[in-house]
Amino acid sequence: MKIYDSHIHIPGSGGETFHEAGNRVRSMEELVGILDDCGIDRGVIFSTVSTLSKSPAEFIRGNREVLDALARYPGRFWGACTVNPLFLKESLEELEVCMQEFGFHWLGEMCPYLGGYSATSCEMLKVIEAASDLGYIVHLHCNNDEAERIVRDFPDTRFVFAHLQGFGECERRYRIVASREGLFVDISGSEIVRHGILELAVEVAGTDRLLFGSDLIIDNPVPTIARIEKLDISRREKESIFWRNLADLLEK
Repeated sequence: MKIYDSHIHIPGSGGETFHEAGNRVRSMEELVGILDDCGIDRGVIFSTVSTLSKSPAEFIRGNREVLDALARYPGRFWGACTVNPLFLKESLEELEVCMQEFGFHWLGEMCPYLGGYSATSCEMLKVIEAASDLGYIVHLHCNNDEAERIVRDFPDTRFVFAHLQGFGECERRYRIVASREGLFVDISGSEIVRHGILELAVEVAGTDRLLFGSDLIIDNPVPTIARIEKLDISRREKESIFWRNLADLLEK
């Protein structure tokens, strides 16, 4: 069965990665080796350098490294643009470049707590508005209060919300993504191992709103793959989560 991954952070060309002590994935070669070992055929990639950026030069550099990875591994990845709304002018310019010149149709993963901004700040909302006008899919790490406001304010924008959320908040997240067309949740993150959490996602949101995501280079894809394989659903529904939903989203 094919697997398409909606959530892959690539290391920087200088070996930049996240701070986890056990993270030893510091090159594209190492990352691709993990994808091969796990049977992940394609994926959306975004730059760790851009996610952690504290200047326009950093997120621009990271996005160019995404472009380089697409050239090095043709047909293996879809490229994503990541910006920092604290630098609004440069972020809006970069959205145009990444869409018009590079053909990126994915914004994110926008991760406010790492970038030092708020998911519902004036600047971030302007970035979402511009991205929506350009036709981007917006991949956002945020809490459910923020998600509800953003969905209300941008009724026509396609959003992917990162991670399942913990118990107590997960069902609310699933109801948000089930509330209208064009909303999805990527099921990456440590919560995936919680007993019953993925089953609840299927029950409340339906398999058509769930996207496989590994959260590489932070997390290991194996538990998420195993959880989907063990679900008591049809093969077609498993295919929807593993690859069809992402393929359909990117082809629209």
